[in-house]
Amino acid sequence: MLEGYAPGPPSIVLGSPMLEGAVLSDARVALPLATVNRHGLVAGATGTGKTKTLQVLAGQLSDAGVPVFVADVKGDLTGLAQPIDASDPRVAERCASLSVVLRAILTLEEDGAGAFFGEPEFEVADLMRAAEDGRGVISLLELSDVMDRPRLFSTFML
Repeated sequence: MLEGYAPGPPSIVLGSPMLEGAVLSDARVALPLATVNRHGLVAGATGTGKTKTLQVLAGQLSDAGVPVFVADVKGDLTGLAQPIDASDPRVAERCASLSVVLRAILTLEEDGAGAFFGEPEFEVADLMRAAEDGRGVISLLELSDVMDRPRLFSTFML
């Protein structure tokens, strides 16, 4: 097994193989980064490690410089989130451009134009970016509020 699971090209570790019920911690099952595509699905029964698997995959992909977007229906992955650094000048700049826009929209809504405004869209490119240290940014969208509305969830995801 060690030979079969020998480290190869840049990859992420999925776990270790088992032999007769024992984990072989010397051998690591890895997924080459070149084979990772845009979509993934982690499925299984309750208590089988889906949340931990997603956390580990997202973290390793981020460490490898791959931007990650995770739609979190139940809110289980919020541990991946980091508080924003309010001292970052980019944050202050965005909050100032934003205040001007919000005041203008509020004025328009007061004049009855609210029916013309919907939820703001986002640019997919904003989700596919890397941090200054070269790690991929993990974008997490908590969707626990729409978990009981599958039609709304699926429409949003499409």
